[in-house]
Amino acid sequence: MTQPIQIRTFRAKSLSEALARIRRELGPDAVILETKPAARSLLGLGNNRISVTATSNSPSAHPQVSAQPPEGTLEPSTDPSPESDPPGITSCDNPGGLGADDDPTTSGTDQTHRNDLFGTSALPMRFIRSSGLRRTKDESNPFSGPYLEFAAELAQTDLDRDLIHAWLLEANEILGDQVTDSWVIRALIAQWIRGSLSVSAPIREWSQGQERIACIGPSGHGKTNCVAKLAGLVSQSLGWVPGILSCNASGTNSASRLAEYCSMMNWPFLHIDSPHAVPSTLQQMESCDILLIDAHSGTIGDTETQQKTSELLTNLATTQTHLVMSATSSAVSFRRALEWYESYTPTDLLMTKLDEACGLSAIYLSLTQANLPLGFISTGHRIPSDFLQLDSSKLVQCILGI
Repeated sequence: MTQPIQIRTFRAKSLSEALARIRRELGPDAVILETKPAARSLLGLGNNRISVTATSNSPSAHPQVSAQPPEGTLEPSTDPSPESDPPGITSCDNPGGLGADDDPTTSGTDQTHRNDLFGTSALPMRFIRSSGLRRTKDESNPFSGPYLEFAAELAQTDLDRDLIHAWLLEANEILGDQVTDSWVIRALIAQWIRGSLSVSAPIREWSQGQERIACIGPSGHGKTNCVAKLAGLVSQSLGWVPGILSCNASGTNSASRLAEYCSMMNWPFLHIDSPHAVPSTLQQMESCDILLIDAHSGTIGDTETQQKTSELLTNLATTQTHLVMSATSSAVSFRRALEWYESYTPTDLLMTKLDEACGLSAIYLSLTQANLPLGFISTGHRIPSDFLQLDSSKLVQCILGI
C-alpha cells in the first residue's frame, strides 16, 4: 500500500547533514521546498543552525519515520507550530506571503494545489531567462540531484524565492536532467546575472584633471560620506589631489563635517550654491586632479531644489553622476527614488550601508530595475577601506553568496 505525499521539516547543524537525512527518510526523489536558519530559543540556545522543509516527490512506498528515532540522530519536527510548518514562498506581487487558507500543509495530499503554489504562472516573466519555450504552469517539480543541492544553497541567501525558482526552471529546461555537477547550473545562472547587471569602469580608467563627479540622492543615505570616501580612494589609489564642492548650505551638519575632514586632509573645499559662481569656483579648483561635488538634492517632490541643482550641475559640466542609495531601502522607496532622480541623468548607482543590510542578494531585483551600472558599494564607515568597486566576477559572488 502506498503512502501519501509527505511534507516534513528537518533541523540540522549543516545543509549536508540535512540533505543526507532527507534522502534517507524521504528517498532520492525528495524535493526541497524551503531552507532557512533554524529558529532559536529566546536566549539564543540550540545547536541546530538550519531548517530544511522537504517533500516526497510523489506517493511512494517509503515507510513512515518511526516516532522515536535513535538517540543522537537528527529528529524531524512534526509539531504543527509555526516554527516547523513550511512557510509559503513569498511572491513579488504578494509581499506578505501566503494566507492561512493557502498554507500547503493544510492539505498534504492536494498535489494540484501545491503545484499552483510553486508553479511559474504567478512569477514576473521578466525574471525568467527564456530559452525560447515559456512555461505557463509547472506540472512537476524538477528539483532533484544537483538542482536540489543548488536550490538549497540559493535558499540560504536573501534572493527572492520566486526568482530562484524561475532560474532553476529555466536552467532545467536548458541543461536537462543529465547534469551531474551543480557548478554547471551555477555557471549558467552567473551568466544570467552578468547579463542583467553591469559595473562601472574602474577608477584607473578615469582621466586626471578632467573628471567632475557629483553625488546625488535622498537625504540620510550617506551621500556626503560617499564624497569623502571617493576623495580618500582617489588620493590613496591614484595619488590625486581632490577638490571638494558642497552645494549644501554652509551651516548644515553634513557640510560642516565635510569641510572639517577636507581641512584635516589638506584638500581644497568650497561651497557653491549658484550657477553664477561656477566660473570663479572652477578657477580656484584649477590645480586639483579631480572635482567631487556633494549635490544638494533636497527631498523627493522638491521641484525647486531639483531645478536649481540640475542647472548647477549642468554648468559644472559633470562627467559622472552617482545616485547614492541605501541598501536598507524598501523596494517601493527604491523605485520612487529611481523615478525622481531620473531627471539628473545618473550614470551609475552607489550603494551604501551594506553592513546594515543583508547584502547585494537582498536588493538584486531592485538593482535590475535601476538599469544602471553599479559604481561603488560602501560597507562601513572607514575611509577608504570600506569603500569598494566590484568587477563583474565579485558582483556575481556577492549575489550568489559564494
